Amino acid sequence: MRLSPVRSLVVVLLAGAPVAAPVAAHAQGGVNSWPIAQQEAAVKTPLAVDRLAQLERAFTALAALAKRDPSFCTWLANTGDATSIAQEVATLNAHKGVRAALAGASMAPRDFVEVSLALAMAGMAHEARASGMRAPPPQPPPANVAFYAANQQRVDRVLALDPC
Repeated sequence: MRLSPVRSLVVVLLAGAPVAAPVAAHAQGGVNSWPIAQQEAAVKTPLAVDRLAQLERAFTALAALAKRDPSFCTWLANTGDATSIAQEVATLNAHKGVRAALAGASMAPRDFVEVSLALAMAGMAHEARASGMRAPPPQPPPANVAFYAANQQRVDRVLALDPC
């Protein structure tokens, strides 16, 4: 069974598996296939309350898009693997509804990808540390892990906005 795009972004990364569906990282290859320098740069994107609020508005807008246009989820599931941040951004920019949803959240597609990945990796590191393990590289900054831990309930609410 294929995970929904938004849940796969964070939930699958938290479990330590490659991202299995699109949104901020596309199917099978996912983030793990991106050049390591891009992974490291994205993971270091600073997390803050205003960025989480933007992400929440973006997910809310994407959920509204999915309700208005049921073909959106099919499009999203069929967009394929992204092998770089630039390719991921180009994919998101290719859909007029996605561009509008992100613009309405005051979030550029690149910011959406980077903030989503930074949040996912901070969550993965937090969960690994809580279970006495070391998170796999690339390692997020300690401030991002602390942000995730302090805002975990809100992150869970954001993920509940899963559009597909």
